[in-house]
Amino acid sequence: DHARSWEVYAVADLGAFVGCRGVQSGPDGVLFLELMQGEWRASAPTFQRGTFVGGILGIDRADIDAQFGLTYDRAIRTLTGGELRGIRNGNRLTFEVNGDPVRSWSLSGSAAAILKLEECVARRGSKARPSRHSAAATPAVPSSGGVGVRPSGPAPSAPPAGRNAPPPPP
Repeated sequence: DHARSWEVYAVADLGAFVGCRGVQSGPDGVLFLELMQGEWRASAPTFQRGTFVGGILGIDRADIDAQFGLTYDRAIRTLTGGELRGIRNGNRLTFEVNGDPVRSWSLSGSAAAILKLEECVARRGSKARPSRHSAAATPAVPSSGGVGVRPSGPAPSAPPAGRNAPPPPP
């Protein structure tokens, strides 16, 4: 799924859904914005090793003294509600991880990306389903000799007045 300059997709661990990730590429590498197991996180590339490192998370002109978790060449910040609001409404996000060059990304489209991430998690990563009245949602009915044949099972109920009811499930 896309939200302006962000790509949003589901993340699984050992086949189990764990959350959704928004990705934006820029000159300073790939920025991740994630909603994982109820926590909002932002992460950026890093050269640092270890478990944690200090630094500054910058949102527009506000600098926040921050701790970053380190894993798989990423510096990860679990976001506070205020930081997430800043990202949603801001223009620029900066990671100043101690020992790394300063990295910066545009936040254009971040409000749309956050909305898409919330929708992705609400659907547990599955794609949005088409309307029950769209052609894509109506299964084909097999035919025999040019005559439609309904699958076996109980007869369908009458559709509500003025509406077309979908065919019964196969």
